[in-house]
Amino acid sequence: MVDEICSGGTWIAWGTHNRETPVRLCVPPTYPPTPAQTQPLSANTAAHTAKPPSGDHFEVKCVDGTSSPYLAFSGLLGAGLLGIQSRSPLIEEDCRATAATMTEAEREAVCVKRRLPRTWEEARGALEGEVAMKDLLGGVVEGFLAVGETLDGFLHSPASEAERAQMLAEHF
Repeated sequence: MVDEICSGGTWIAWGTHNRETPVRLCVPPTYPPTPAQTQPLSANTAAHTAKPPSGDHFEVKCVDGTSSPYLAFSGLLGAGLLGIQSRSPLIEEDCRATAATMTEAEREAVCVKRRLPRTWEEARGALEGEVAMKDLLGGVVEGFLAVGETLDGFLHSPASEAERAQMLAEHF
């Protein structure tokens, strides 16, 4: 991941319509509800009307080709569940600017203080030290880390670039 190319950036942050945050909240324009959306749900709930769907959604941009999308998504859901269960407050505020170009004081104002791991080694180390995720996801984490070490061995082998590309094509 790199900064300032709309890939999500390297700072741990979220932002509304911000393509430079790893988690982007997308809020579509609001329109008046259609007549069908304002009809009573049933005779028993005549006082209540159907609420139009918000259409809000999140984009997660910090998952790259070296990850397992299933493990990444499970981790996101699991982290959210753990946060809800422990009633952890959301510390980071809506970051509407590019964190990489903000001053330290500007980042501090929206509680953007940490960066994502910048190398495979840092990322694996962060996952290895994450006890809550290991408890939540079980042995899947250990298996993923073992595959990462194998891949790292292939990429750092004394083979030529062409041989490494061939090994990747054959094994991955």
